[in-house]
Amino acid sequence: MLFYRIEGTLENCESPEKIDKEKRAESFQVPISEFYAGTGRQCHISIVSENFSKKVGILCAVIRDKFFDIKIVEDFISAVDLNLTNYEVKEITMRAYTDLLRTSDRNDYIKDDSDVLSDLNIEDICGRRSNRFFDETITTCNYTKSEMHLKATELLFQSTFIPEIDRIYMGKSVKSAIGHPVHYFIQNDDKNNRDKILEILLTALYQNQRLQSRRYSKCTFPDEWNEPGETELKTLYKSCRGGTVVICFNDDNSEENELAKRSINTIMKLCNVMRKYRNDVLTIFCLPATSDKIKNTLYYPN
Repeated sequence: MLFYRIEGTLENCESPEKIDKEKRAESFQVPISEFYAGTGRQCHISIVSENFSKKVGILCAVIRDKFFDIKIVEDFISAVDLNLTNYEVKEITMRAYTDLLRTSDRNDYIKDDSDVLSDLNIEDICGRRSNRFFDETITTCNYTKSEMHLKATELLFQSTFIPEIDRIYMGKSVKSAIGHPVHYFIQNDDKNNRDKILEILLTALYQNQRLQSRRYSKCTFPDEWNEPGETELKTLYKSCRGGTVVICFNDDNSEENELAKRSINTIMKLCNVMRKYRNDVLTIFCLPATSDKIKNTLYYPN
């Protein structure tokens, strides 16, 4: 799934004092629902707010399985008869999207944000009562290939990382992400180094159209309070189609404690889900260099 915030200029506005904002907002509810149905329930776009004094309009959008095309925003604006121009589209996290959708609900542009999240099948991981077992990030770095080589050398990963960067850039560029021939392990005891390698790797894949999204979701195990169930993991993977799930493991020295045992059980569930969605979602495992127990469990989950 791809999530977006769209901001533009409201044209031909009446004087703010003459506008019945509640009535105007409610008038968009049916056109918004009809547009969603007209896309085969693949793309939901909603008005979040209209600031008539500043002439600023904000929308939020989610696309299920299709590659993003600016034309779909144009089609929506035309379908709901919204005078919005000069708009900018920015990819955002799923949580940022749900916050905007709730604002849309409060402002009466949609009837119920929970109904939208439920129809998108993501309510159990981003609804008001969901288990927040993951974080999200939008990658922002835009290194060139030569800069990636330099960074890999600075991190002392040149012998293994530079050949992989070259392999990614050697592949034929495609219009949209199609499958994942490889998934990745990043092993290093320095968390900051792991994060830097992750950013470089994701940037290279995105620049070469191996990923549709700059967004990635990160789960860290073991977690005493937020161990997800298999259903939640499946929902997360479905929401990350075209993007990436990053699985980080803490040091597993305390092999026999209850938390470690629970973490191994989570790995088993995770491997089942990863295999199911391996062609739609890239998975990157981040481990300390000495995590042999966890690595063996990932290689031989059964």
